[in-house]
Amino acid sequence: MPVKRGPYVRSAATRARLLALLAERPGMTRADLQRATGLAWGTVAHHLRSMLERGEVEASRFGRRAHYVVKAKDSGPGSTAPMMEGTAPRTQR
Repeated sequence: MPVKRGPYVRSAATRARLLALLAERPGMTRADLQRATGLAWGTVAHHLRSMLERGEVEASRFGRRAHYVVKAKDSGPGSTAPMMEGTAPRTQR
């Protein structure tokens, strides 16, 4: 059986690594993920964008930064998916 090679195989491993980090520590920013993995900023941004489009992660903006969490399997309209811990709701100014 031939061994799969190419950019898509490496991408899957990178995304799995990012998802594992977000599952372990929800609420990480791109910079947090970059420091934890040693990947380039553009690589982290690319994979987060792909995972957002696929619905694998959710982003919540607090100030100037987006904080990412792994999207719960049942999170849809009316679900009770857990929110990020230790964050206050954003207030209107």
